[in-house]
Amino acid sequence: MTDPESSRTLNRWLADEQAGRDSEAEAEFERLLRAIPWPAPAADLEHRIWRATRVARLGRSLPPRLWRAAAFPATLAAAALALYLVADVLIPLVARGLVRVVNESVHGFVWVLLALGQGLDTWSILVAVGRAMAAVLTSPSVMTTLLALELAGALAFYALQRVLAREKEISQ
Repeated sequence: MTDPESSRTLNRWLADEQAGRDSEAEAEFERLLRAIPWPAPAADLEHRIWRATRVARLGRSLPPRLWRAAAFPATLAAAALALYLVADVLIPLVARGLVRVVNESVHGFVWVLLALGQGLDTWSILVAVGRAMAAVLTSPSVMTTLLALELAGALAFYALQRVLAREKEISQ
Protein backbone atom coordinates (compact mmCIF):
# COMPACT_ATOMS: atom_id res chain seq x y z
CA MET A 1 0.00 0.00 0.00
CA THR A 2 2.80 2.36 -0.73
CA ASP A 3 1.44 3.77 -3.94
CA PRO A 4 -0.38 7.12 -3.66
CA GLU A 5 -3.67 5.80 -5.09
CA SER A 6 -3.93 3.16 -2.34
CA SER A 7 -3.22 5.79 0.30
CA ARG A 8 -5.96 8.05 -1.12
CA THR A 9 -8.40 5.10 -1.21
CA LEU A 10 -7.55 4.28 2.42
CA ASN A 11 -8.10 7.90 3.50
CA ARG A 12 -11.44 8.12 1.60
CA TRP A 13 -12.59 4.85 3.17
CA LEU A 14 -11.69 6.03 6.71
CA ALA A 15 -13.39 9.40 6.12
CA ASP A 16 -16.56 7.72 4.79
CA GLU A 17 -16.63 5.35 7.78
CA GLN A 18 -16.31 8.20 10.26
CA ALA A 19 -18.95 10.26 8.46
CA GLY A 20 -21.40 7.35 8.50
CA ARG A 21 -21.66 7.02 4.71
CA ASP A 22 -21.89 3.23 4.67
CA SER A 23 -22.40 2.57 0.97
CA GLU A 24 -19.49 4.84 -0.04
CA ALA A 25 -17.30 3.31 2.67
CA GLU A 26 -18.11 -0.19 1.40
CA ALA A 27 -17.19 0.79 -2.16
CA GLU A 28 -13.88 2.33 -1.04
CA PHE A 29 -13.11 -0.71 1.09
CA GLU A 30 -13.76 -2.98 -1.89
CA ARG A 31 -11.37 -0.92 -4.02
CA LEU A 32 -8.81 -1.10 -1.24
CA LEU A 33 -9.03 -4.88 -1.05
CA ARG A 34 -8.69 -5.22 -4.81
CA ALA A 35 -5.40 -3.29 -4.63
CA ILE A 36 -3.86 -5.81 -2.23
CA PRO A 37 -1.53 -8.18 -4.10
CA TRP A 38 -2.35 -11.85 -3.58
CA PRO A 39 0.70 -14.12 -3.52
CA ALA A 40 0.53 -17.23 -5.67
CA PRO A 41 0.94 -20.55 -3.81
CA ALA A 42 4.06 -22.59 -4.34
CA ALA A 43 3.95 -24.93 -7.32
CA ASP A 44 4.35 -28.07 -5.18
CA LEU A 45 1.93 -26.98 -2.41
CA GLU A 46 -0.80 -29.44 -3.38
CA HIS A 47 1.68 -32.32 -3.50
CA ARG A 48 3.08 -31.42 -0.06
CA ILE A 49 -0.42 -31.23 1.46
CA TRP A 50 -1.43 -34.64 0.07
CA ARG A 51 1.81 -36.19 1.28
CA ALA A 52 1.45 -34.71 4.78
CA THR A 53 -2.17 -35.80 5.17
CA ARG A 54 -1.39 -39.28 3.84
CA VAL A 55 1.36 -39.72 6.43
CA ALA A 56 -0.98 -38.49 9.17
CA ARG A 57 -3.78 -40.84 8.05
CA LEU A 58 -1.45 -43.84 7.90
CA GLY A 59 -0.11 -43.06 11.36
CA ARG A 60 -3.61 -43.14 12.85
CA SER A 61 -5.00 -46.30 11.32
CA LEU A 62 -3.87 -49.88 11.50
CA PRO A 63 -3.40 -51.91 8.34
CA PRO A 64 -6.27 -54.33 7.53
CA ARG A 65 -4.09 -57.36 8.38
CA LEU A 66 -3.58 -56.11 11.94
CA TRP A 67 -7.31 -55.43 12.28
CA ARG A 68 -8.09 -59.00 11.22
CA ALA A 69 -5.37 -60.43 13.45
CA ALA A 70 -6.68 -58.50 16.48
CA ALA A 71 -10.34 -59.28 15.77
CA PHE A 72 -10.20 -62.98 16.69
CA PRO A 73 -8.63 -62.59 20.18
CA ALA A 74 -10.88 -59.62 20.89
CA THR A 75 -13.94 -61.65 19.90
CA LEU A 76 -12.85 -64.53 22.12
CA ALA A 77 -12.32 -62.17 25.05
CA ALA A 78 -15.74 -60.58 24.51
CA ALA A 79 -17.40 -64.00 24.31
CA ALA A 80 -15.67 -65.14 27.52
CA LEU A 81 -16.78 -61.98 29.31
CA ALA A 82 -20.35 -62.41 28.06
CA LEU A 83 -20.39 -66.05 29.17
CA TYR A 84 -19.11 -65.08 32.61
CA LEU A 85 -21.70 -62.34 32.99
CA VAL A 86 -24.53 -64.62 31.90
CA ALA A 87 -23.49 -67.55 34.05
CA ASP A 88 -22.40 -65.75 37.18
CA VAL A 89 -24.47 -62.59 37.28
CA LEU A 90 -27.52 -62.62 35.05
CA ILE A 91 -28.89 -66.13 35.68
CA PRO A 92 -29.16 -65.64 39.48
CA LEU A 93 -30.64 -62.17 38.96
CA VAL A 94 -33.25 -63.48 36.53
CA ALA A 95 -34.11 -66.39 38.83
CA ARG A 96 -34.57 -64.09 41.84
CA GLY A 97 -36.61 -61.66 39.77
CA LEU A 98 -38.84 -64.42 38.45
CA VAL A 99 -39.50 -65.75 41.97
CA ARG A 100 -40.29 -62.22 43.15
CA VAL A 101 -42.68 -61.61 40.23
CA VAL A 102 -44.55 -64.84 40.93
CA ASN A 103 -44.72 -64.08 44.66
CA GLU A 104 -45.96 -60.52 44.11
CA SER A 105 -48.49 -61.71 41.50
CA VAL A 106 -49.98 -64.16 44.00
CA HIS A 107 -50.15 -61.43 46.66
CA GLY A 108 -51.76 -59.04 44.17
CA PHE A 109 -54.34 -61.60 43.10
CA VAL A 110 -55.26 -62.31 46.73
CA TRP A 111 -55.52 -58.56 47.42
CA VAL A 112 -57.85 -58.07 44.43
CA LEU A 113 -60.09 -60.95 45.59
CA LEU A 114 -60.23 -59.54 49.14
CA ALA A 115 -61.01 -56.03 47.82
CA LEU A 116 -63.83 -57.38 45.65
CA GLY A 117 -65.12 -59.35 48.63
CA GLN A 118 -65.26 -56.17 50.73
CA GLY A 119 -67.34 -54.40 48.13
CA LEU A 120 -64.79 -52.12 46.44
CA ASP A 121 -65.67 -51.21 42.87
CA THR A 122 -63.43 -51.91 39.89
CA TRP A 123 -62.18 -48.31 39.52
CA SER A 124 -60.99 -48.15 43.12
CA ILE A 125 -59.02 -51.35 42.60
CA LEU A 126 -57.54 -50.06 39.31
CA VAL A 127 -56.51 -46.78 40.99
CA ALA A 128 -54.74 -48.70 43.77
CA VAL A 129 -53.02 -50.98 41.22
CA GLY A 130 -51.93 -47.93 39.17
CA ARG A 131 -50.48 -46.24 42.25
CA ALA A 132 -48.57 -49.38 43.16
CA MET A 133 -47.21 -49.72 39.62
CA ALA A 134 -46.17 -46.06 39.58
CA ALA A 135 -44.39 -46.51 42.91
CA VAL A 136 -42.51 -49.53 41.57
CA LEU A 137 -41.55 -47.85 38.28
CA THR A 138 -40.27 -44.71 40.00
CA SER A 139 -38.13 -46.57 42.51
CA PRO A 140 -34.39 -45.90 42.16
CA SER A 141 -33.48 -49.50 41.35
CA VAL A 142 -36.00 -49.77 38.50
CA MET A 143 -35.05 -46.36 37.10
CA THR A 144 -31.35 -47.29 37.25
CA THR A 145 -32.05 -50.54 35.43
CA LEU A 146 -34.07 -48.78 32.73
CA LEU A 147 -31.36 -46.16 32.31
CA ALA A 148 -28.69 -48.86 32.02
CA LEU A 149 -30.75 -50.67 29.37
CA GLU A 150 -31.19 -47.45 27.39
CA LEU A 151 -27.45 -46.72 27.55
CA ALA A 152 -26.64 -50.27 26.47
CA GLY A 153 -29.00 -49.90 23.52
CA ALA A 154 -27.45 -46.58 22.53
CA LEU A 155 -23.96 -48.08 22.74
CA ALA A 156 -25.08 -51.03 20.65
CA PHE A 157 -26.47 -48.71 17.96
CA TYR A 158 -23.25 -46.68 18.00
CA ALA A 159 -21.13 -49.84 17.68
CA LEU A 160 -23.32 -51.08 14.84
CA GLN A 161 -22.95 -47.77 13.03
CA ARG A 162 -19.16 -47.91 13.42
CA VAL A 163 -18.99 -51.51 12.20
CA LEU A 164 -21.15 -50.76 9.18
CA ALA A 165 -19.14 -47.67 8.33
CA ARG A 166 -15.92 -49.67 8.59
CA GLU A 167 -17.37 -52.42 6.40
CA LYS A 168 -18.40 -49.84 3.81
CA GLU A 169 -14.93 -48.28 3.90
CA ILE A 170 -13.22 -51.66 3.48
CA SER A 171 -15.50 -52.74 0.63
CA GLN A 172 -14.73 -49.63 -1.42
